[in-house]
Amino acid sequence: KEDLEDERKNFKTRQATLNGEIDKLNSTIENLKDDLMKQKLEYTREEAIINQKLVFKDEKITELHKTIKENSQEYQERLDALRSELYGESQQKITKLKDENQRLIEKLEDKAATLKNLESEITRLKGEQEKETLISGQKISSLESKLSMLKEKYEKEIEGMNFESQNTIEQLDSEVQQLVKENEDLKAQLIDFERDYSELHSNYERDKALWDDRC
Repeated sequence: KEDLEDERKNFKTRQATLNGEIDKLNSTIENLKDDLMKQKLEYTREEAIINQKLVFKDEKITELHKTIKENSQEYQERLDALRSELYGESQQKITKLKDENQRLIEKLEDKAATLKNLESEITRLKGEQEKETLISGQKISSLESKLSMLKEKYEKEIEGMNFESQNTIEQLDSEVQQLVKENEDLKAQLIDFERDYSELHSNYERDKALWDDRC
């Protein structure tokens, strides 16, 4: 009888310890869920910034398009070619980066769903603890070990995905800087076009005036 009483006390002590560990694991799960949400919001913000810059760039190119069209059809054709090349490459790069970000977001959401399932399993076990015998303690111990391994595995995977996400964001910044440089180059070419046009127009007016004087 004393051995049975000692066994019951030991079981209650281990049960209390397991409850504490479960609470800690739940806290860790909540923190991981918060981190996942922050990552998703960051991706959304970066995508909005890129889209805003693309809209601004497209509006600027449209404005330049209008100016060149008023001056010369030749310049219009050259501008269209430059614009098509620049916009097409930009869209391809942005689409590729957006697809990569979406893939990372889906992976993060899958991990969050897995953690949610583990959380549900823990809740179920806590509800059954009062009805279980000493065998339940062994099952919980086994599950605790499994959860510990899964937690370590998922934390490493999430850390790797965070690193990959950071590289993607840095690549986005690099692509945006490249687009800005290409836009500046385009503006410089347009200035050259306008200067050439102005010079040709001046020469034409001068030759026309000389011809009119001769007549």
